[in-house]
Amino acid sequence: MNIEKSVPEKILDAALNEFAAYGYALASTNRIHRDAMVSKGAIFKAFGSKGELFYAVFERSISHMLEALNEANIDGYQDVFEKIMATVMWKIAYRNANPQATKVMLEAISTPPKEVQNKVATHLNDLTKLSINRFFHDIPMEKIDPDFTREEVQRFIEIAFAGIQSYYIKELMTMEYMDSIRDEIIRFLRILLKGMEKK
Repeated sequence: MNIEKSVPEKILDAALNEFAAYGYALASTNRIHRDAMVSKGAIFKAFGSKGELFYAVFERSISHMLEALNEANIDGYQDVFEKIMATVMWKIAYRNANPQATKVMLEAISTPPKEVQNKVATHLNDLTKLSINRFFHDIPMEKIDPDFTREEVQRFIEIAFAGIQSYYIKELMTMEYMDSIRDEIIRFLRILLKGMEKK
């Protein structure tokens, strides 16, 4: 049984194709409304502007990725570092299976449209905190020096992740590349936590 998509869903589907193919700057709302088979006015009635439409596509892409990640049941790993690397490897596989959504997410992260720059930054900040809490909420604090609060430990880990992304993440990543750096990243994170443990 085929369920007719709503006008906003049709627009989001067409916009995903357009933004992935041309990037935000060169994307055309004329092509989007033709591909969605809706009036051009319907785009602006539903989303307000091209920038807001881009943000809506980005937000939907992130939401779909998180739903898929939850279904992947990566929480089955006992070791926090193995869980992190399993998630990284899963994200690479997801990227390969969903190249259009990944292109939009990467563009939003690296060069978001100015009108939605703050919304994207807030969204990403919330996602980072969610990820840190997901992986490190059960750090055994009895091993950590009492000079460090749980919030500080999580903040330092957040800073470490930013450094890892800056140093290791490349534009053209492969599963083989991620596998080659896996042990080094885990070792780095272990050293970070070790430095906060009781002496």
